[in-house]
Amino acid sequence: MVVLASSHCRHGQWSSGRCRACPVGQVWRTGTGCVVATDPRLPLAFGTRCVPASCTHGYTPAGTCRACPSGQTQLAAFGTACVPAECTYGYTSTGACEAASPTHRYTALKCTTYSADASAQEYLDVYGDKKLDQATCPPQGLFLASPGVEDWPKWGFQKSVADDYGKIVVEELGECSGPSDSANIDYPDTGTVHDFQVPCKAHDYCFDLRRAGFTETVTDEDCDNLFKDLMKADCNNRSWITLQRPICIGRTELIRNIQHFIGQEATPGPVNLVNVKTGKCVTVKDSSAADNAGVVQSFCINSENQRFRLHPATGAAGYFHIKPAHVTGQNMCVAVVVASLKQKSCSSSSQAQTFGLDSVSGDTWAVKRKNLSRSCWTVPYTDSSGRARRRRRPVHRAELEQPLRQHHRRVPVPGAARGPVRLAV
Repeated sequence: MVVLASSHCRHGQWSSGRCRACPVGQVWRTGTGCVVATDPRLPLAFGTRCVPASCTHGYTPAGTCRACPSGQTQLAAFGTACVPAECTYGYTSTGACEAASPTHRYTALKCTTYSADASAQEYLDVYGDKKLDQATCPPQGLFLASPGVEDWPKWGFQKSVADDYGKIVVEELGECSGPSDSANIDYPDTGTVHDFQVPCKAHDYCFDLRRAGFTETVTDEDCDNLFKDLMKADCNNRSWITLQRPICIGRTELIRNIQHFIGQEATPGPVNLVNVKTGKCVTVKDSSAADNAGVVQSFCINSENQRFRLHPATGAAGYFHIKPAHVTGQNMCVAVVVASLKQKSCSSSSQAQTFGLDSVSGDTWAVKRKNLSRSCWTVPYTDSSGRARRRRRPVHRAELEQPLRQHHRRVPVPGAARGPVRLAV
């Protein structure tokens, strides 16, 4: 006997040739339809609908499998782990609910994303979902190299602020400072009717971002307005009856003005640009200070001609002029000349001297020229040791490697060695 396959069987066939009423793992019950044979509750819950044969965390009302047990959910910040669905004061770094407490706590920052052109609101994690910590971090090496920056930021938790905004990214060692006012405020960051410790630390972090070179995306006004909003959050927890709230709100303007820094300029510190594939540093050849000197990759030896300052490009948020740190008395920048990197006299209007940083994987960056977004700093053609090989045909811009193939990152200077290799752009 030959059983012919039937194209109209929705759930396949039995060996006898009859169509299956339900998928494998489910059975048909008169009056209820397809149900999982081992779960007597399913006929009542889902009627005649077909549902999965088994679900680790049970079923949703629609009959699909739950990703997490009831009362828990999956959040992007914690991967596939199941965490509580609701946390009044946000989450800890492990995904547990943050406990309500009047104390101030500072915990390690978990970077969800990295960006060189985010806003102050994104860097401080203000105005987002207060129950979900989604930190956007700047390039770590560039941030920490800036003079005056004391430490990598942390999460700052203060209950009166967390009620409105959740945890905020702050400089833990930051504080407000300034003269006392006529109301006899002994210390501007705290007093009898206000507690502005976390707002003050957030304000310091905001200005650290500007010092580090993010003046085109983080403005003085951004920092001051966020500071005032965070102070008001503390005031919202004060009593109207004892007049603490109106007095507190009145002081936000005073302290905001005391802490306002007019025209905070970028003071980027020197960093190394290290090729991820080869582990070598971008280097100005022969420590030359001359115009048109070659920019190559060589073993990192902690020399000044391997250090660069990334100055924000005026009017181009997220873009930088990359200036060799070893050149003094001259304004020199790394520039694209034909298909090579050279040291040239700086020109603020030159797009060949203007580069962006695209996060590739965590705190790893592709260095891309402004007017050609698909052209990155890269070694032309390399073998397994990172040495350049001859191409069979000339290098054309369209043939350059893509940003995900080979790129640069900022890391501390590695150990000493020698041997330059030419870079192509």
